[in-house]
Amino acid sequence: MDFSSIFNYLQDHVKRKILNFLVLIPFWTIPFTLFKPDFFDYPIYVQLSFLFCLSLCWYLVHVLHFLLFTSIFLIKPERTYDMMFEYMTSVGIFFICIFILIGYYFSVSMTKFLLIAFVSMAALISLYLIVGVIKEIRGR
Repeated sequence: MDFSSIFNYLQDHVKRKILNFLVLIPFWTIPFTLFKPDFFDYPIYVQLSFLFCLSLCWYLVHVLHFLLFTSIFLIKPERTYDMMFEYMTSVGIFFICIFILIGYYFSVSMTKFLLIAFVSMAALISLYLIVGVIKEIRGR
């Protein structure tokens, strides 16, 4: 049984999630090229595993981000699940590009870049949680 037959056996929404996740991987090579070029001296399996882990973390952060966003700000919950995965990857790529631009402009290291990117997303998620709590209190 090869990969294509396994992939064809999956349901459509699972295929979309896998492809959305895989699209993020090439965008993580840009920060390494700009901020840590000696990363490419490591073996290819180390590079791919590290890019895979970063993309998975970024994907999960954006799943949480969009789950909170849709549950707080959207009224029709039956449409939110399908819509979330359609836009999540493009918004994730947009945020990566914005953080790359900020990091490149201020000439930060790779560690600072990762800190800026993930702490900013955590702050945005915290803001959504605060807005959700305030909205619940006012709704009572």
